[in-house]
Amino acid sequence: MKRPVKGIIISTFAVLIAVAGAGCYQQQSQGTKRTKLIAAENMRLKKELAELEKEIERLKQLHQEQLIEKQSRLNQCQKETSLAAKITKEHPKPGNRRLRCHNG
Repeated sequence: MKRPVKGIIISTFAVLIAVAGAGCYQQQSQGTKRTKLIAAENMRLKKELAELEKEIERLKQLHQEQLIEKQSRLNQCQKETSLAAKITKEHPKPGNRRLRCHNG
């Protein structure tokens, strides 16, 4: 990920230097116009890349918060289930006991 960005930055600076050098001439050649267009496109793409990276980080943070919330809810449900099982074991319903005795 770092190498392409570094390449873009180096390319952009090379293009900017080329544009500055070509600006000395009054009449711009086709190549100079193209170079300026490429430099402008590089700048736009770098800005877009930075915005996308920021959005990715925001979504990662949101995902992490959601995972923590879900884990918290799961832990609470497990505690409640465990407590319910303990209560049921300690205090079985009288009807259930009779049924087991008659069936067993």
